[in-house]
Amino acid sequence: MQLLLSCDRLKFLQLMAAGFDAYDIGALNAKSVVVANNADAIAISVAEHTILLMLAVKHRFGENWLSAQRGKWDGMVQRDKITELTKATVGIVGFGRIGREVAQRLKGWDMKLLYYDVIPAPAQVERELEVERSTLHQLLREADIVSLHVPLNDHTRHLISEAEFQMMKPSAVLINTCRGPVVDEKALLQALSEGRLAGAGLDVLEKEPAGIDNPLLNMENVVVTPHVAGSTLERVYRMNAFALSNVKKVLQGLPPDSVIGATHV
Repeated sequence: MQLLLSCDRLKFLQLMAAGFDAYDIGALNAKSVVVANNADAIAISVAEHTILLMLAVKHRFGENWLSAQRGKWDGMVQRDKITELTKATVGIVGFGRIGREVAQRLKGWDMKLLYYDVIPAPAQVERELEVERSTLHQLLREADIVSLHVPLNDHTRHLISEAEFQMMKPSAVLINTCRGPVVDEKALLQALSEGRLAGAGLDVLEKEPAGIDNPLLNMENVVVTPHVAGSTLERVYRMNAFALSNVKKVLQGLPPDSVIGATHV
C-alpha cells in the first residue's frame, strides 16, 4: 500500500482479483486514485467451485474417495449421512456477481433459493433467477445450505459466528468461497464438533496457508480446498481481457467498470 500511495501520478488501479481487503480503498480514493476489481472474471469459476463443495459435502465425497483409495472400497462409507441437493433450500449470503452466478446455476436443481444482501437485487433479476430476498437471520434458520459470497470488511468479519451457528439447522451445511475471516473458525469448529452443524465446504480459512494442525483438515464432514475456487484457465483469459479493456477505457477518458468505492475523484 505504501508504494501505491507514494505514486503521485497514479490515477487508476486495476486489480486482477475480486477481493480487495488487502487495499485501503479510502486512502487510495483520497489520493485521487480510482480502483476497480476483477469480479466478473472469476465469478463463473467461483460459482462452479461453490456447487462442487456443496456436492462434495452433501455426498461425502472426501470420505468415499479415501475409502476406495485405501483399498477398503465402501468400508469407510457412511451411507446414512449422504444427502441430496434436490428439494434443499440454499441461502446465498451476498448477491453480487458471484452470488448471482451461483443462483443461475442452481435454477434447474429443483431447489428453493434465498438470498441476503444489504442492497436488494432488481425485481427483474429476482424473477429471472427465481430467488427470494430474506433477512440474514431468516435465511440462516431456513437454509439447508448457507453459501457465503461477501467481501471482507469491518462489517463482514466474523459475520458467521456462535450466534449465527445457533440459528442454523443441525442438518445444515456451510460453504465459504469468499474470505476466511468472514467465518469465526473457532465457533465453526465447536458447532461441527458438537453436531450442531452437519458439515462445511471451505475454500478459504482464517489463516492461510493452513497448518497441518488445523483440525478442520481432519474432520470427516469437512471438505477443504486451498483457495483455488477462482483458479481456472478460462478465468485467466477473462481476467486479462477485462483488465485490458478497463485500462483502455480510462485512457480514452471513459469511466471504468467494476469500480470499488468512489467512481471518480
